[in-house]
Amino acid sequence: MKLLLVGAVLLVIGVVIFLEIKKSTMPDKSRSKNLFGNGMGDHLFDEHLILDASIDEYRSLSDVEEESEVIVIAEKVSEHVSKLIKNEQGSIQKAYTLSDFKIKKVVAGHLLNAGETFTLLENEAYDAVKRLKYHILGYEKMITGRDYLLLLHRSENKPYLSVVGVNYGKIPLAKETSEVSLSLHSANTDYATEFLDRYNHIDTIRKQARHKFAAYISGYK
Repeated sequence: MKLLLVGAVLLVIGVVIFLEIKKSTMPDKSRSKNLFGNGMGDHLFDEHLILDASIDEYRSLSDVEEESEVIVIAEKVSEHVSKLIKNEQGSIQKAYTLSDFKIKKVVAGHLLNAGETFTLLENEAYDAVKRLKYHILGYEKMITGRDYLLLLHRSENKPYLSVVGVNYGKIPLAKETSEVSLSLHSANTDYATEFLDRYNHIDTIRKQARHKFAAYISGYK
């Protein structure tokens, strides 16, 4: 009888421990409510917060090319500390990281030359306090040491350059996994579905770019 009683107690303790572990590993659905009381909670996916912005829509690669001042193949060599600029109410106005790129080949335009290094404004920033990554229109920073085909124009934040259409003019030459896209796929919301549709359209234009500039990007990683 004593053995049965001890066994029952151990079983109850085990169930309690299991439930506590399960609770600790489940996503905290209240996090978005606690962090954002301004309607931004549905823009939070895991550690990624997507910030909306107004940009022109690009129907095809030619639309992106028309807005570009220079097209290059460049390697990301370094990045600086992220910048988060807030207004008086505490809302994010700007979120970006300045990154340095070295040009390997100029495909079109005269703004830059091969061998030069330029600074690019990337529309992602990290908040170490809140442990959040802010992505303007879902933009994700490029990976240091990787080569990219870039369609660029001068940024409003002079003297830096920026990617045309935030995402459209950034074409990875090696396969990359999008953390934001993975988080969106695991979410079951209208906003996530809408954004995934936008990502699919961007990928279509990127495929057009890889096909059109195949002769230029051959041999780069």
